[in-house]
Amino acid sequence: MRYFNIRALVAGLLILCLLSCEGNISSSNSTNLHPYSILIEKYDKLDLATQFISKADVKLKKIMHIEQINAGGYQVLIGQYANSLDAGEFAYDLVTKRIIKKYIIVHNKYEVPDEFSNVLYISNYEGRPSICNYNLISKKNTVFWSKWGRKVTSLILSDNSNSLFFTTASGYGINRGIPYIHEASLFHMTRENNESVEVTYFGDGYQLFSYWESNDTFKVNFTLINQFDSKIVNQKICSYDTLGKLGNKKERKYNLLKDGFPAIPNRTPIYYSPNHNFNLRIVIDQNESNCYLKDFHEHSEILIASTKLKIRDARWSKDGNYLFILAQNSYSYSNRKKVELTGELWIIDALHKKRLKVFAGFKYENLLVHGKFLFFDERLNSIAKICVYDFTDNKVYDTIASSGGCGLNNLPL
Repeated sequence: MRYFNIRALVAGLLILCLLSCEGNISSSNSTNLHPYSILIEKYDKLDLATQFISKADVKLKKIMHIEQINAGGYQVLIGQYANSLDAGEFAYDLVTKRIIKKYIIVHNKYEVPDEFSNVLYISNYEGRPSICNYNLISKKNTVFWSKWGRKVTSLILSDNSNSLFFTTASGYGINRGIPYIHEASLFHMTRENNESVEVTYFGDGYQLFSYWESNDTFKVNFTLINQFDSKIVNQKICSYDTLGKLGNKKERKYNLLKDGFPAIPNRTPIYYSPNHNFNLRIVIDQNESNCYLKDFHEHSEILIASTKLKIRDARWSKDGNYLFILAQNSYSYSNRKKVELTGELWIIDALHKKRLKVFAGFKYENLLVHGKFLFFDERLNSIAKICVYDFTDNKVYDTIASSGGCGLNNLPL
């Protein structure tokens, strides 16, 4: 009994040491609020885990903690985060700085996908558009979701990259200038659960367009010709929550002779930076778009760029210090044949009021701001690839390319 008391006393002192020095045992309150962490080591004994923390990088000691594993043993963790995306971004930074060599993202002690280092996109696999995965660390591509007889037509992720919706069809294309789609369906997946669910089957129609209306509302617009009156187009609009549950449904009618075919909504540029320090103001003057950058702290405004192309989209980095402006492509006709003109993508350093880089020579689409990276589609004629640009180092990090082309949200028709 005395021997048992001594062992208990030693264990208690060891835990007190952990709580007062570098690292601590996770509390239930903090893990409930921020249940994701970065796992870097596992040990059978508590004192080995403690020794590891004592030798760790000084900056990491303050955010390292130890968790007891249900099956036995202890694991050394870094930080506590609200989601896998934030945890993965911090872990990726540690790897690139060579502070750690490897890691696993855990949620309530269980391994979950790293939603930062793994970026999803659409590419052809065995002759059909499928969802593929690009890994930022290895720069390798793997198949994420593919099903025989189903072609993925669109892929849209939530802001935290965990909830994703994708549409499929047995066939699609353009006939006499009007798009068509056969056996259209909407699928939902939570990456952590890794299970796809077909939430709605739409059938045959002429247009299927999906988008996030807000952070918690996903919408699908499905258009089909009225079976009783061919000049009438019916558009069904369905709303879903982040878990894929169907909510409100409504329907619009368009007269093709009066209203024309319903156009796909344009993306609205984001004019204010997330840190509320900057504002993008676009002034149209004699068919020229003048982009002004206003700095609220300095009470100043400067002309940052001008173009005769239409501004199609504008996005900011998470910290609000970088701005990405996408110029709208226009079209011309040569010998009665439609010729696609290239657009431009501007990388703006808002903090220092200058343009870092101008991408030109392609049609640029589908901007994805992902940590310090900007992903975007580069398309021209038969070329369809994804550029991965590191805007903090002002360099192209990688290019994702595959046979048959690839795209962040869709493939060109």
